[in-house]
Amino acid sequence: MKKQFLMENSPWISRVAENYARETVINDELLNRLICGAIKEALNFYTAFLDVDIDTFDFHQLDSKYKRHYLEAKEIGLFEQGGVREKDHLNFWCLSQVLNPSCYIESGVFIGSSLHAFLDNIALKKVIAIDPDLSKLKLSISNNSKFELVGDKDFSELKIDGVPQNTLAYFDDHIDSANRIICAKKLGIKYLIFDDSTGLQGITQRLYPALPTVPMIMKHDLYQIGDEISWSFNHPKIGISRQLVTISKELLEQCALAKRLIKRVQKLPDLGDYIPLKHPTPMNDMTKYILELY
Repeated sequence: MKKQFLMENSPWISRVAENYARETVINDELLNRLICGAIKEALNFYTAFLDVDIDTFDFHQLDSKYKRHYLEAKEIGLFEQGGVREKDHLNFWCLSQVLNPSCYIESGVFIGSSLHAFLDNIALKKVIAIDPDLSKLKLSISNNSKFELVGDKDFSELKIDGVPQNTLAYFDDHIDSANRIICAKKLGIKYLIFDDSTGLQGITQRLYPALPTVPMIMKHDLYQIGDEISWSFNHPKIGISRQLVTISKELLEQCALAKRLIKRVQKLPDLGDYIPLKHPTPMNDMTKYILELY
């Protein structure tokens, strides 16, 4: 094959050797245009999903508003290891602007980067932040009356009176998605977002998938009692472990119950078309889902 057709000979990319890897850089003017494009795509998705008139939004105003919120997140260090990616922070912020939740619940807040994305909204009156280790939270919210920090209870143990119609719960906790859906329905929560609740590709890329995951719930009729899924996972601290899932009658019944509670489910838009990662990572399935319950 001729040399110019080999992949390392792209006419559009120049390469120089480096002694260490630096973060991805985009010039400011281009980044501004990309953020604006990402906001438009996200708002098109969320207004369609939530049946909101997109013409009520001023994209230029939203662009300026998000940039201020984004800079605040950077100053706090919310995009460091353990936080959500910048593309997800923008995605959640856009959802907040469309849904305007008066109550927001997050299970698995860690350092608080995804939580921060929802705080830039005056409609928000109540926030419940759940994590078994709240010491890593970087947001100064402990003295704010609208915040409830929960470190000693699971989401399934919450008791909430008078849940507003536009309440949103986000699960980034690697816990059984079917159980989360069933518990959310009992609490009267209508809108849910799931992370780490992917299809089989994503399940077998994780040590702790939120199993049964959203795709398993939606396609539970493809599984039969006794089916097995196993995969190896190499964790830097605990080494290689072999994971095994055996499909049981109880698991399928829970999936079926959860599915009956779901009115609509869609994948969140992936804003990685506009916002790159600071540092390349293994290509794990990072699909997130938004659900509306009956």
